[in-house]
Amino acid sequence: MGYAERISELIEQSGMQLIEISARCKMYGVNVTSSYLSKLKGGKMPPPSENINIALAKVLEVNEDELIWEAFIDRAPDRFKEELVAFRHAWPDIRDSMLSYIEKIGLSSLADEVRSLPLEKQAKAIRAVVSDVKFAPDGSVDTIKIDVRKK
Repeated sequence: MGYAERISELIEQSGMQLIEISARCKMYGVNVTSSYLSKLKGGKMPPPSENINIALAKVLEVNEDELIWEAFIDRAPDRFKEELVAFRHAWPDIRDSMLSYIEKIGLSSLADEVRSLPLEKQAKAIRAVVSDVKFAPDGSVDTIKIDVRKK
């Protein structure tokens, strides 16, 4: 599913008119017109910027990452799209494997702290302390270099 299809689906599910979505986006500091939203739905405009996607996600009550990922994948060269979609779907397992390893090496409080964050902030929190990851052939985490001082 591409960005236009997903945003169209989310707008339909919201039950809101485009003019209402436009007005609500202004509450988040984003000025989009109903005409612009119509063009996004129809695929006549490329996916919008991250700040517009964040406002739309808040208005449509969906995870911000969902729209940002869809926009990112939609803008990517065709030869990378398949890999990006695969990574997007694999990310929860990768995150869980990394957090399990962090627990195993005695940093359970750090793993718990990351798990307590909203999903959209977990990757950033992991990147803040993890400097290198090596995976075993089965896909599990083999080793992680962690700098807890960066936290």
